[in-house]
Amino acid sequence: MIALAYCTEGDVRARCDTDVTTAEMPNLIAEASAWLDRKITVAGLTVPMRRLLAATLTAIICMMKDPSSQKLGEYAEDRAASLAKLNKMLDEMLVDAGGGVGFRYAYDPVPRSYIAVG
Repeated sequence: MIALAYCTEGDVRARCDTDVTTAEMPNLIAEASAWLDRKITVAGLTVPMRRLLAATLTAIICMMKDPSSQKLGEYAEDRAASLAKLNKMLDEMLVDAGGGVGFRYAYDPVPRSYIAVG
């Protein structure tokens, strides 16, 4: 079964500067879209939200392929910091999308008042 692509190459390139070729991009987008289909219920999401999630996840995958910093003239990009920002944004979007996946990323312990006793 081929996954429906929820975003375009332009959506991904708007989120990150990457060396991933145009030939590679459709496969990465399809993988990100398939992961979203598997992990969250995308049927209840709006089309722009699906596009945002897929483009952000694909941008993360692209940046992980080349995580070192880049410099072009006076412009320099700390890719590690950019990757961390994209990961944080994706975590927040997954929680907002209600997929349940995002809740695994909570690092705070559950307050005692929320624990069932007796």
